Amino acid sequence: MNLGRRLCAGLVLLGACRGRAPSVPAQPAIDWGPEPGTSPEAAALLLLDQDGILRRICLPGPSGARQLFPGVALERVLDVSWQGKPSVAGWAVAPERADRSSGKELVVLAAGGGPRRPAGGVRSARFSPDATALAYEVDHSNSGASAASPASFVLELTSGKVTELGALADPLWEADSEHLRGTLLRADGENRPVQGKAWTSLRARWERKSGVTTLVGPGSAQIPAPVGDAVAWSGDQRSMVERESCAVLLDPRIGVRHSIVGRFCMGVADDREARWSPDGRWLAFAHPGPVPGQRKSGELFVDVVGIEGGRYPALAALRARAAPEQLVIAAAPGSVWLDWSPSGRFLALQDGADELRVYDFAAHGVAFLGEGRRPVWSPGGTYLLILAARPLATTNGIRSGREAEGSSPAAFVLQGIAPSARIDLGRARDARWLPARACEE
Repeated sequence: MNLGRRLCAGLVLLGACRGRAPSVPAQPAIDWGPEPGTSPEAAALLLLDQDGILRRICLPGPSGARQLFPGVALERVLDVSWQGKPSVAGWAVAPERADRSSGKELVVLAAGGGPRRPAGGVRSARFSPDATALAYEVDHSNSGASAASPASFVLELTSGKVTELGALADPLWEADSEHLRGTLLRADGENRPVQGKAWTSLRARWERKSGVTTLVGPGSAQIPAPVGDAVAWSGDQRSMVERESCAVLLDPRIGVRHSIVGRFCMGVADDREARWSPDGRWLAFAHPGPVPGQRKSGELFVDVVGIEGGRYPALAALRARAAPEQLVIAAAPGSVWLDWSPSGRFLALQDGADELRVYDFAAHGVAFLGEGRRPVWSPGGTYLLILAARPLATTNGIRSGREAEGSSPAAFVLQGIAPSARIDLGRARDARWLPARACEE
C-alpha cells in the first residue's frame, strides 16, 4: 500500500479523508492525552541539543530549560538514570579531525562529581535499575581483533570499582539489579574469540555479588523482562550475517518458538526491537507474514506473545477490527523500534521505513502518525517523545540505510493525536525522559 493510502487509513481514525469512501472498517478515535477537565501531566526531559549540550526541559511548557553538566559535550546519550539527581552515560564529542571509528569514548556524568571516562570504543552502556552501577560493552573490532570480540565491564558508581566480565556481548540487567544477561563468546581452547578461529556463543548470567558467571546454555540475544524473571532469547549462534527470520523463545528451556525478524536473528539483544511490556508478561516484535486476513507472503506485522506461549488477546481483538493493510509494517532499510506506554494500553512503533503508528489495545485500533524515529512514552503516559525522521544517504539514487550528514533532527512530543497537541523542542541529537521531580528544583 502506498504512503498516501496509509496516511488516509490512519486519518480515518481522526475523522479526515472526508468526501471519499473509507478503505478500512470504522474504528474508534484513538487518543492518549489527559482526560477532559484534568491537568496535563508534569514531566521532565533531558535534551541533548544539536551542539551536544545537555539541558533539562519541563513540560507541559516547555519551560524551565536549564543546562546540566556545564563544560561537557556529548555526541549521543547511551542511558540515563535517576537517584535523587540525574546520571548520564554517553559518547564524548570526538575532535573534528579524529577518525570517527576511533571515537565512542564513554563519559559518565553524575551530580556532585566530575566526568568519568572509563573506556573508548564503547558500543553500549546501561545503568542498573537501582541506578548504582553501569554495565558497558567495548567493541574491539577497530583494534585489529576479531569483529566478534567484545569485552564487557561493570562500573560501580559509588566506589568507582570496575569489574571485567570477559568476552560478553549485549550485557542487559535483570530487574533485580543483581544479575546481568549476555552472550559469552568462546573459541575452541580460548577464553575469548580469536581472529580466524571458529567461535561459539553461549547464554550467560553474571551475579553482581559473587562476580560469578554461570552458563545457561547455547544461544544468544538474551533480553530480560523489566519485572519478574522472564527472559526472551535465541537458540541460534551469534553471527555477522542476518537471516530472513529466526525464532524467539520465552521459556527458559525451549517452549513455543515464535518467528521474528531483524538483528535478533544475528544474535543481537536489541530490547527495542523485541520489547517487553511494563508488567513483564508480553513481548512485542516484528513477525513475518502472511498478515492476518491475507495469504500474501513476505510481509511483516507486529505480534505480541506471552510467557506461556499464547498471543495477547487484545491484539487479536485489534486485528479483528483492522483492515489487513493497516497491519503491514516495513522491516527495512532501518530497524524496528517499539515502546509500550506505562499502562500497557498503547504500543508505539517505528518501522524500518521510519513510519510511526500507535496501537491502542483498549479501543482496538491503529493510529498512523507519519514519519519519525524512536518514539518513547513519558512516565505518566500522556506524552510521546519523537525525533523527526532524518533523510538517508543515497548512492546512485538508492537509499543506503545510513543517515545523511547534516544538522540534528527536530525533537517534539505529542500530547495526544490532535495537531494542536504537538510541543516542539527544537533540534536535538537525543532526548530521554526523567522523573517529573527533576523539575521541582
